[in-house]
Amino acid sequence: MPLSEHELRTLEQLEAQLSAEDPKFASAMQADPERRRRRRRALLAGAVCLAGLGLTAVGTYSSHMWLGLVGMLVIAAGALLSVQTPSRPALHVVDPNSFEGITAQTGAHPASRMARPARTARPRSSAPRRQGDFMQRMEQRWERRRYENQGW
Repeated sequence: MPLSEHELRTLEQLEAQLSAEDPKFASAMQADPERRRRRRRALLAGAVCLAGLGLTAVGTYSSHMWLGLVGMLVIAAGALLSVQTPSRPALHVVDPNSFEGITAQTGAHPASRMARPARTARPRSSAPRRQGDFMQRMEQRWERRRYENQGW
């Protein structure tokens, strides 16, 4: 049953008041298309898995072994659908002509330099590297703790 005009105006006023009082809560309550897409994908994956389970059960109880194998493949497809991340929008493509000087020096194709985050070198610490392998360091720590706890 549709709402009357008075009810619609009252609802709009309540939404505006809620947005003014608690904008964080109001934004959390708005419909999120990405969340809806993920929920739909999870439900679809569950339905595919249940259909595969049904096919496997029918194939097991009947004399058609191939039907059970098809059911197992459908279950695997449903599981793959549930764990697979949805496709993301494409990255912004950089104009390949802007890399002419770089590609002439390196010989790389311009497409290999499109919209890739720049790598930054990690700063090296000024402390000298410890000598010995992992187990030797662990043994040294153990001995140091043992002597500290004994009060030596």
